[in-house]
Amino acid sequence: MSTQPVQIVARIRPPLLNEQTDDAISIVPIPAGHNLTAARPIPFTSWVSVSSTGMKTGTTQIQNSQTAFHTAFGSETTQLQLFDTAVSPHLPPLLKGHTLTILAYGPTSSGKTHTMEGSSSEPGIIPRSVRVLFDMSEEGKDSGRIASFEVHMSYLELYKDDAFDLLVSQRAHEKLPIRTNAKGETFVVGLTRVPIKSFEDWKNVFRTASQNRTTGATLLNRASSRSHAMLSIEIEVLFLISSIAYNGKINLVDLAGSENNKHTGNSLANPTRLAESAAINKSLSTLGQVVHALNTGASRIPYRDSNLTRLLSASLGGKALGKTILLCNLAPGVKFRSDVLNTLNFASRTKNIETKTVVNEREKPAPVEPVREKEAVASTGLTRRTSIQSRRVSTSHIPAPGSRIPSYGAGGHSRLSGFGLGGNGVGSIAGRGSGIDDADLNERINKAVEAEVKRRLEEKEAQRRLEEEEREQKIQEAQQQVGVEEAEVETELRDVEAMEVDEGHLGVGHHTSDSSPMKVDSVDYEVQSKPRNAHEDDQEDDKEKKKKMDELERKYKEHIAHLEAQLASLMSVAERKKMGKIYVDLARGYTAKNDLATALSLYRHAALFVPDNTRLRERIIDVDWAVKNGKSYVPTPKRQHPRETEEKPKPKSSKTHR
Repeated sequence: MSTQPVQIVARIRPPLLNEQTDDAISIVPIPAGHNLTAARPIPFTSWVSVSSTGMKTGTTQIQNSQTAFHTAFGSETTQLQLFDTAVSPHLPPLLKGHTLTILAYGPTSSGKTHTMEGSSSEPGIIPRSVRVLFDMSEEGKDSGRIASFEVHMSYLELYKDDAFDLLVSQRAHEKLPIRTNAKGETFVVGLTRVPIKSFEDWKNVFRTASQNRTTGATLLNRASSRSHAMLSIEIEVLFLISSIAYNGKINLVDLAGSENNKHTGNSLANPTRLAESAAINKSLSTLGQVVHALNTGASRIPYRDSNLTRLLSASLGGKALGKTILLCNLAPGVKFRSDVLNTLNFASRTKNIETKTVVNEREKPAPVEPVREKEAVASTGLTRRTSIQSRRVSTSHIPAPGSRIPSYGAGGHSRLSGFGLGGNGVGSIAGRGSGIDDADLNERINKAVEAEVKRRLEEKEAQRRLEEEEREQKIQEAQQQVGVEEAEVETELRDVEAMEVDEGHLGVGHHTSDSSPMKVDSVDYEVQSKPRNAHEDDQEDDKEKKKKMDELERKYKEHIAHLEAQLASLMSVAERKKMGKIYVDLARGYTAKNDLATALSLYRHAALFVPDNTRLRERIIDVDWAVKNGKSYVPTPKRQHPRETEEKPKPKSSKTHR
């Protein structure tokens, strides 16, 4: 299974009427002999150069940044030129079962919807792609290569991070749940999936569905998209030379643009616009976090932090399937400069992501000849009622546990379909004449779903118990190792103490066998006063022994810190916080007794379990300064919220004065 990087394409829209521009954004061709620094050879053809001004040391400085793209288009590029160069070469593989995803990304008012949908005179990527698919099917049928060509369409929007079906009327607009099946495929339950017979048929359906998309007026756009739109076109192709059906899919995603409320005019006077803007920016921020996690090799990819990233998970990351194209739309206006730089930064990180090339194919089942009811009764001798009951059982399509739940519905329209941006939908399997009514089918599906959910919960619980047992075992082993190594170090300390006591030169405080790392950290050395007429050699011996003891204590402290760090890595976040709180509480007690040396040691042990606690680090610095300078330490009082200092209004008396 080969992999390929996400293809990055840039487009600069033409300046709008009365828009302030400064020609700071330009496209620079990359020389043929120029070698780009990259982990793998990527055919980049253009740079997008942006000049920005900044103030530093009181002087204005111009900074230039360049981002490499596979293809970049200027403001004079037409819709046809963009489609023929960046999209059209990737459509023929769809007939061989490949998947293609195109994402339009950029700030608000940068021309994303125009690039994807276009107009009647300048069609965008979506209508041109659908027309090319039907043209290829007609050419295949005329040449005798294609036996059948079926197309299905689904269309949804993510409004405030909730999924809504755009193929139903706004009166029936209801939020649809998003689920993940046993294979890890994400789909939308209840999403309509309709068959398309021709390009004209698709155009009529898409025109009606586009009117259901949520739009609103802002200062930058009279019809600003307030949601992310996701169009999915699924094709099933059967060639005459083979009995294999190829299932291709193209996903066309028009993302809502990131918004700056100062530019769009969103304010508290219109809370709906503010809520829409917050939801859009949050989902795009999560998308950026996913890309960053994929680039850094993080153990957890935050796909589930947003429904947008859940649906895009099949197009991004190590498990992504098919070809993905990121189309970055750039606005030339001066006020969009920071948004342009953010878009280029996102594109620079996305081009390092790789997707897998997968062919979706399956064998076409042989047609089943229908058996007449009278012939079946005559041959088997069964009554009409038994024959109908037998046919009901044989034609039921209840999925087995762990398999994907297929869509169903009357006619060609489906009300339970999967929308996964990397997988393929499943056709309608039960109609009015299948011998089983909707109520019976729904009941059986519910039972199958309940059994599958119960099985998954049991597996998850068993896995959780197994992980808990393994973690507890590791903690016990680490604690045993800590105890053994502490005993060895304490034995060495006692041997050195005995030697020092015998010679009478250096006195070291004795430690019992139950001493803890905190007690060892607070060991005090008291060098006994030597006689004034002692020999200088004895003084040198004392210094050497004192140096050895200091070195031994330092190694012991480092060893204990290392062991506790290992123990902390085996704990959960809640356990680490609990252990850190225990150390902090002990340190506060010693601080109250003015034993700052012991308190400092305890605070440092607490920092091993909660290293990200800023207040704890500040407390360690303050206590350490007090110990080194022989000063007393007074904890900083807890800051009060300004609202707590305000006087609370006196409650009005409920008595009425006559």
